[in-house]
Amino acid sequence: MEAIVLLLVWLQSGPAFQSIHELEAKAHRPLAHLSERQWDSVQGYRAALGPWLRQTSTCALNRQVMGYYPYWMGTAYTSFPWNLLSTLVFFSYEVDPATGTYTNPTVINTWRTTNLVPTAQSNGVEVQLCATLFGGTDLTTFLTTPAARLRCIDSLVSLTIQRNAQGINIDFEGLPSSQRTAFVSFMQQLRDTLNRRRPGAKLSVALPAVDWSNAYDVTALSGICDQLFIMGYDFYWSTAPTAGPTGLLHVGQLWGSRCNSRTIIDYLASGAARSKLILGVPYYGFRYPTTTNTYPASTTGSGVSRLYHQAYSEANTYGWNWDPHSRSRYFMYQSGGQWYQTWWHDSLSLAWIYRTVLLQGIAGVGMWALGYDGTRPELWGALEDHFTDCAVVSCQDTFFDMGGTLGSYFNRENWTWTLAPTGASQVNVTFHSFQLENGYDTLWIYDGPSTTSPLIGSYTGSASPGTVTGSSGTLTFRYKSDGATVAPGWLATWSCVLDNQPPTTAIAPLRSWYAQDFVVSFSDADNLAVAQRYVCIADYSGSRWGANPTKGLAYEDFPGTALPPGWVASVGTWSVASGQLTQSDETQSNTNLYFPLAQDASTQWLYHWRMRLAGTGTNRRAGLHLFVSDPTLSQRGDSYLLWFRLDNQRIEIYRITGNTLPSPQYQQPYAFAPNTWYDIKAVYDPTTGQIQIWINNALVGSWTDPAPLQSGGYVSLRTGNALVDYDELRVYRSRGSTFAVQVGSGGHARYESVNPTTSAVRVLSLVRDAAGLWSAIATAESKIDWTPPTVGLSVSNWKTADFVQAFSEADALSGVGVRFLLPVYLGANGWEASTAAGFLYDDFTGVQGGWTAGIGTWSTSVGWLTQSDVASTGTNYYRSVAQGSLVLYRVKARLTNTTGNRRWGFHILVDDPTQTQRGNSYLIWLRYDQQDVQIYETISNTLYTRLTVPFSLSVGTDYLVEVVYNSGWIGVWINGAWVGEWTDSTPLTAGGYISLRTNQAQVEWDFVEVWRGRGAAETITVGPSGWLAAQNPTPTTSAGRLYSRVYDVAGNPSSVASAGVDVDWTPPSAVPAVRDGNGPDEGYTTNGTQLTANWDASTDPHSGVAAYEYAIGTNPGLTDVRSWTDVGAVTSYTATGLSLTPGQTYYWGVRVRNGAGLVGSATWSNGILYDPNPLAFSPSFSGERARSIGLRLYPSPARETIVLEVPDSLPASEGYLIDAAGRVIQAFSIEKPYQRLAIGALPPGLYGVWVPPYPVLRFLRE
Repeated sequence: MEAIVLLLVWLQSGPAFQSIHELEAKAHRPLAHLSERQWDSVQGYRAALGPWLRQTSTCALNRQVMGYYPYWMGTAYTSFPWNLLSTLVFFSYEVDPATGTYTNPTVINTWRTTNLVPTAQSNGVEVQLCATLFGGTDLTTFLTTPAARLRCIDSLVSLTIQRNAQGINIDFEGLPSSQRTAFVSFMQQLRDTLNRRRPGAKLSVALPAVDWSNAYDVTALSGICDQLFIMGYDFYWSTAPTAGPTGLLHVGQLWGSRCNSRTIIDYLASGAARSKLILGVPYYGFRYPTTTNTYPASTTGSGVSRLYHQAYSEANTYGWNWDPHSRSRYFMYQSGGQWYQTWWHDSLSLAWIYRTVLLQGIAGVGMWALGYDGTRPELWGALEDHFTDCAVVSCQDTFFDMGGTLGSYFNRENWTWTLAPTGASQVNVTFHSFQLENGYDTLWIYDGPSTTSPLIGSYTGSASPGTVTGSSGTLTFRYKSDGATVAPGWLATWSCVLDNQPPTTAIAPLRSWYAQDFVVSFSDADNLAVAQRYVCIADYSGSRWGANPTKGLAYEDFPGTALPPGWVASVGTWSVASGQLTQSDETQSNTNLYFPLAQDASTQWLYHWRMRLAGTGTNRRAGLHLFVSDPTLSQRGDSYLLWFRLDNQRIEIYRITGNTLPSPQYQQPYAFAPNTWYDIKAVYDPTTGQIQIWINNALVGSWTDPAPLQSGGYVSLRTGNALVDYDELRVYRSRGSTFAVQVGSGGHARYESVNPTTSAVRVLSLVRDAAGLWSAIATAESKIDWTPPTVGLSVSNWKTADFVQAFSEADALSGVGVRFLLPVYLGANGWEASTAAGFLYDDFTGVQGGWTAGIGTWSTSVGWLTQSDVASTGTNYYRSVAQGSLVLYRVKARLTNTTGNRRWGFHILVDDPTQTQRGNSYLIWLRYDQQDVQIYETISNTLYTRLTVPFSLSVGTDYLVEVVYNSGWIGVWINGAWVGEWTDSTPLTAGGYISLRTNQAQVEWDFVEVWRGRGAAETITVGPSGWLAAQNPTPTTSAGRLYSRVYDVAGNPSSVASAGVDVDWTPPSAVPAVRDGNGPDEGYTTNGTQLTANWDASTDPHSGVAAYEYAIGTNPGLTDVRSWTDVGAVTSYTATGLSLTPGQTYYWGVRVRNGAGLVGSATWSNGILYDPNPLAFSPSFSGERARSIGLRLYPSPARETIVLEVPDSLPASEGYLIDAAGRVIQAFSIEKPYQRLAIGALPPGLYGVWVPPYPVLRFLRE
């Protein structure tokens, strides 16, 4: 169940003044109508990551951190390191006291629409809506008007539910004591409503730093609320008569009796639960006009608020002054005769407050207001240093009571605190002063982590504990004071014995090849705690290893004889030989060899090198400048100089400003020896200003700059009157448990491997534990190949059956890794593929069968599939397609709506598409409101997030998502750009469906493709159930296509190669009829060397008629006279060169060959007789053929008349009566079907009737 928080703000209700909340709410109210982006312009904010965020922190909070976010901060939230924030309070819903409604609708509209809410929530930060009401009169009106209270509660809860927020923040300031009970009643009413309408809601309240009129029933509110937020600022407000620190920790001897230390004690004593109490701190201060330049000073006018980033900048001009009484920052200056004092808090003063929060064991801290630090990182760093699992407790520090070092402790104190220096195996505490009220106020000390540990002793009065030594690395202190007399308390210091076991670091195995940016994972360990982690990335140019200086990295082993590229020898004699760099001019007191290196405040910096000093002089020294602003100047402009003196036996640190070398800010003796190599590590933290130096892994020096340099463009090596050698120079950056390596000409890895066996990138890792011990250097290497492989595809000839297709591909470096094939065919509804064989192609130009709309509103138009239900949080559109261990998915779509928690993606290798999470599968998920891409695994219908990668997604933009699945490895590309990868250790081996899915999104899908893995050659099946299941609709329109794509081992995808495939598996139609002769069918021929035939044309709808073939035989089906012969596209042909036998009938056969080479069945003629003298009677003469076609002559013998029977179907029109010598006796016209001829006048003998072109029919005249 979600936790929802209602926050309560404490404000002073005694003295009449305007709090910072009220003051700034009124100041910004005239511009409340501005949009977030317009506020960015007003505030001068540009939506870019601040320096802190360029290195992701993996530290996790162990205390609550709650911050107000005023609407006038625009989109400053885009730069927040969200891991350092637990609760964000949107400021504010301004309450109308008479009605309970809001008076600022534009701000409420911002609440309804701002991306702040989902951004914070997606980063694990709770969001609360703040309601404000200022002044006793308005509060009385509101609290005594039941309708207004109900309306306000209903509106606040509804707005909270609308944004799925986790809480409500009530900021009612100036509460009259007369409304003490009414306010508790209102809070209980709100609590009850939240419980009913928003179960699990938290309720929190903020109270003033000092409750002057006892208006707040702390015990009751602590029981109602989940968090009590003390507004620990406005101790000195804008109209205060005296200039002073707004959020002072102690009063010391100057600042009266009220401060944050006492405020915590008072609220705990008044009934606040320690686990609910949150101390708010100021991210602002006030600039007061004052009477003098001393303090405390009277004011001569109202103070003007100065945001933290403004005060920080001004302190660089007017000074970083420290008030030890209040533990606050201040600076003073005079302008036009008027003195001004600015009192403010920086990371140091807040660090003391944070230590008090930890000592008191309360819930955490908060601030007014988020964004007031601009893009400066120090205040985030202070939170990380105290309230996360990365926090380090120093081995040496000071410990005093709640009154501070210059004041007395307070009445009613009651707290327990455990001291556990990081990495300590033993801790010692020495009390330098000790004075309590004897017998009433007591300090107990326990040897261990709690009050159940052995009691070392209890101490009261002036009986000091002296020096206390714990048997382990922890001591626990419990202190209790009564309600009467106070005393100075105590001042103590602690020290510890650190462990001597160095940490370890290891780099997770890298892939053999990378093509795009990749993430390196590290495994760091220590017996106590790892304090800091560093990384250096080197690359190989083909001739030398180096590092990209624009990325803030350096790697030099000084190979060859030339200075490294980009290094400039300005002063001195610098040379390279035998793998080391040497400066040999001992007469020069200030040599200079510099190289570019981008350095900023985004990270900690580790400078690591080996150095050897020698020569004949008596003032030999060497070192380097870091964070250099101008390397051409004598003192390098602005920089830090780390200086190692051989003859003076000393380490020095200089802070150089304006090219002026001052006296050293830090000096430490060190026994250097000549001609001795020293391993030097120097760490600089721009956030804290701390510089630490190790020599041979022993900490030898540390100094903190109160105004640290934030940027530098160079590093400069420097020697003085010495012969100096340098070697193995590296510059590292701090890192988390992972580091993103950028691949490409401007990245960390700038070069491709020069050949298939040579690495191109090297990763180095170093870690340091809390004891200052260093690990050994871990290294790992990989090869780089960003050149895509080439792929070719050519398909020749028509395909009539299964065929083996060879593919061409090549990759010169990493080699071809995986190959994919997608065969498609032109079906009735457009191009499609065989899903049973593991292929899918749907571009939605037609309506393919096979899809099932499970949930959502799905529709298709030409070229698009649309899901239009923007309310549904889990739509489902699935199709059966067989999937195995090597698959390529290509899905192109775009999202078009602008509101909602918008997401789209697709499940692969689905085993049950009817279930909500598709049973067992993987989900690729694009999240527009979170701006990331995710890979999920679903196991037994339960989703598990496996990978989340930030990715910029825009509404209305087409995204082609390509996913390679290879036996559990999932790689994702979007629009050709690498996104990320994840490997399943127990992978799915098969799946039966693919499922499209959306969440509160309207999505238009362009196409969905599923490709199958292939080899170098593949058998392509052809036929109704094959991969190519359609034939060409016309001879010029291909019915098939093959698509080929490969990925090399590095992950580069080739282009998509394609080729059309002409498909025809059906033989052409047989010739309808074959006729002997040139025209109508002939019965005989007199030519014994050639035969002629003609035939009807045939057709073939797929590949067309390519040619006709003929054969001649003495019977139908025989080719004994002429075998099958191609005659092209003609429909008549004369076969020559024959040797025919008189009286023999010959038969023509004709068949068709189509464009695919398929041959149809043969059609045969009815035969033609070879008769050299058709009118001459011979023994071989026969009229059988004539009779076979229906010509008949009868009777025979005959005396007076014969009858010639001629079918109507015969084209004959003329006949001849001939004698035995072949002479024509009579010509006649034929009457069908019976022609009677008178023969009575003929002499007896043998006669014939000839109907051309058919053989003679004989009869006998008797």
